[in-house]
Amino acid sequence: MENELKPCPFCGGYAELITEVTGKTYMPKFQVKCKRIDCMASTRVYETHFREPRRPKDENELLNHESKYYQRIERNRESAERAKEKAITAWNRRCNDGT
Repeated sequence: MENELKPCPFCGGYAELITEVTGKTYMPKFQVKCKRIDCMASTRVYETHFREPRRPKDENELLNHESKYYQRIERNRESAERAKEKAITAWNRRCNDGT
């Protein structure tokens, strides 16, 4: 995965990854936009597929890597990372295509 954002394909300006956290569940959304004020280039918003975990029963469930609670937290983290990678990949692909 290439984390470096390429310059804007329209104006050559710098791009930035925008992370917005919304709602009670704090679900992150990711988008890449050109930083120049007069350029409107951006990717679509990539959202995570987040499932709010119930409260852990006790400290063992919170720390145990085999517990359902811990596994759900890990799946949420992985989902957020995939959404972030999709936003960056979409931006960089657009720069390669010139579209």
